[in-house]
Amino acid sequence: MVATRLAFRQKLIEIMAANIDLRRAMIRLAGKHTCTLMTGYAYIQPIEPGTFGYYLMSFVEPLRRDFGRLQNAYANANMSAVCTGGGFGVEFDLDIQRLDALLGLDSEMWNARDAIRNYDYAIEAYMALALMHNTLGRLAMDLLIWHSREFSYISLPGRHSITSSIAPQMHIPYVLEFIHGISGMITGRLMEMLAVNKTASDQLEPATMLPAEFWSCCDESAYAMAALIDCLGALKVNKPRMAEGAQTHWVQITTLLAWLVNEKQMSFRVAHQLLSVVAREVADQGLTPAELTVEMVEQAAVAYTGEKIGLTEEALRTAMDAWTGVTGRRYRGGTAPERVEAHLEAAKGHVQTDAQTLRRFTRRVSQAEKRRDEAFAALKLAMI
Repeated sequence: MVATRLAFRQKLIEIMAANIDLRRAMIRLAGKHTCTLMTGYAYIQPIEPGTFGYYLMSFVEPLRRDFGRLQNAYANANMSAVCTGGGFGVEFDLDIQRLDALLGLDSEMWNARDAIRNYDYAIEAYMALALMHNTLGRLAMDLLIWHSREFSYISLPGRHSITSSIAPQMHIPYVLEFIHGISGMITGRLMEMLAVNKTASDQLEPATMLPAEFWSCCDESAYAMAALIDCLGALKVNKPRMAEGAQTHWVQITTLLAWLVNEKQMSFRVAHQLLSVVAREVADQGLTPAELTVEMVEQAAVAYTGEKIGLTEEALRTAMDAWTGVTGRRYRGGTAPERVEAHLEAAKGHVQTDAQTLRRFTRRVSQAEKRRDEAFAALKLAMI
């Protein structure tokens, strides 16, 4: 069990390093697109305007939380199971603390049976990895959709793609399918291991099966994360197409709603219902946002509230510019470029802090390895 814990420790270090590299790649790409207008979606339907940089930064935060979960899994894996014997301790007066130091283990366990019969530390590592890849799978699926001809928001180079064995015109970004698929495979292995662990507490199946399956997960994770980092570095953004979608898919309607609340002191619910009347009318007529008129809004206001609201042409045109909606959301968590820029700076600081934590972990392990080598060398000399 000591060797298993040491192996889990090393794998978790590698996963945390990949997590940091991926966040850096996302932050770099997001920093280039704080003003790249795009549609925000719900149920794959346009909902409100945003930017591509804002969208990307929404994935940086769960990755930061993933690092925290991986860090906690590392702490629980790096507990000492030295001198636990068969799970009941030993009857020999050994320098256990020295052995812990030579192995770089951070803390000791109170109960030997707990040390070698409970595998929650391993399950925790599985869970942290599966949750991280669940997020990455969702990102990959978004990018796969946006790569389609119907969206044409992004494109990837040929090395990330294949063509169909039937239809030669197809340009399939298969690497995104791979990343999405890996998320499912890792989740599946987590479910397997939870099922394996549902056994009598003295059974040894988890001790033999948990590690082997986790090594496979780690290999798949490394390939998927390296592929995603490469994708983000090579990804090309079709800015005009993104902006066109934002300006033509009625994401501006909530900006007009905000104008009614802020400028006309209308309640949100009344403004929402009034614009629902407008939305039904423009949908029936197949109109674009540019074709919405002051008269149409005023007619809806009279129909719903009994009076006009005093909407001007200038106010309508300003509200119906999707960029107004982006810049107007300048409060906590908003899409305004200055908010995203502040988020970028904070995220860079978080990455730096986490990188320092990881260096501390690796330094402690390296120092323990050096002490161990020196101890073995001294022992050899003593035996001559």
